[in-house]
Amino acid sequence: MKSYNSYLISCQKASFLIEKKLGHALNSKETVQLFIHKLICNVCRKYEKQSRALDLILRKKIAEDVSEPGNFSLDAESLDKFKYLIKSKLQ
Repeated sequence: MKSYNSYLISCQKASFLIEKKLGHALNSKETVQLFIHKLICNVCRKYEKQSRALDLILRKKIAEDVSEPGNFSLDAESLDKFKYLIKSKLQ
C-alpha cells in the first residue's frame, strides 16, 4: 500500500510548485500534491493568486516593451506607476 504522506507537502514545496506551474506543466503527482495542499492552506491559495497576477502584469509589460523597441524606461515616474499597478493587482 502506498503511503499518503508523500502527497502532503510543506508551504515551501507548494510555493515552488506554484511558481513552476506558471512556466511549465506539473506532473500528475505534483498536481495532486499542490491541490491537496491548497485545500488546507489558505495562505498558499492567496500566494498563488498573487503570483499569477504578478506574472500576468510582468508578461504584459514585457510584451509592450518588445513590441515598441526603445520604449522600456525605468525613470522614477514610470517605476512608481509600475509599483502602484502591481500593488493594486495584488490586493
